[in-house]
Amino acid sequence: MEKIINWNGFCQRCHKKTNGFIMSMFNTQLICLECSKKEQKRSDYEKARKADEAEIRKGNYNFKGIGLR
Repeated sequence: MEKIINWNGFCQRCHKKTNGFIMSMFNTQLICLECSKKEQKRSDYEKARKADEAEIRKGNYNFKGIGLR
């Protein structure tokens, strides 16, 4: 079976061990739920979310995100 994601049990942003993850709205990092909550509080989160949604609607399921600034 081909490995689709590069998950090793550690958040790719804060490097804490975790059992769950989600992909960042800003880039392709697999982040813990704590980092995701922090991300959602950023002033540019809605911009990142809308850009992701627009790409998905165009059929681009491999959008790399708008990047963290």
